[in-house]
Amino acid sequence: MMMKKVKHIKRKNRLKNIYSVSLDDGSSIELSDEALLKYGLHVGSCATEENVNQAVEESRYFIYREKTYCYLEKTGKSLHEIKKYLASLGSDPDLSEKIIQEIKENHLVDEKLIIGNYIADSLSKKRGSLKIKYDLLARGFCEGDIDEFLRRVKDEIFIQNAFELARKKYASYEDKDKKSPGKLATYLFGQGYDENVVEKVVLALYDRLDS
Repeated sequence: MMMKKVKHIKRKNRLKNIYSVSLDDGSSIELSDEALLKYGLHVGSCATEENVNQAVEESRYFIYREKTYCYLEKTGKSLHEIKKYLASLGSDPDLSEKIIQEIKENHLVDEKLIIGNYIADSLSKKRGSLKIKYDLLARGFCEGDIDEFLRRVKDEIFIQNAFELARKKYASYEDKDKKSPGKLATYLFGQGYDENVVEKVVLALYDRLDS
């Protein structure tokens, strides 16, 4: 029966109760403190390959959960993004769902709050409504929630932001480009503004310049 000897144990810096365990065959594994205690693993101890594999398997939930909690410390993660992160760790669907359910039960993610904060930040950066919505949809947030928050933003705010962008962009153009409203419209579309806002802003800017 093949035996493996524990050469070194070190607590992972940012993971609570998770340890890196070095074995005498040169391999390194991650184990929870519960698995270490259950299988009697400590520096100098030996265990069968089967027990080592069992300890690794039983530690997976704790390791993925702790890594996910660390991931949550980064601002504004959707449940969809968390599921993708768990998949990138190698978590199977059932284990991922168990961790996601725990996150929901402990109210660790408030997607509506994240959407509201993202929209507020985007408005300060003068992003258009289409770009805001696309970015949030790409991150897996609910379309209904996104639309609800965007409806609370007055059209005048998007128009004012778009006008400010258009004014600055126009000022940077060479004379030949200043004669092309379409060029300015294309720029605003690229910033995520819808057709209604772009049309109003471009017309208003050129009317002001002509007056």
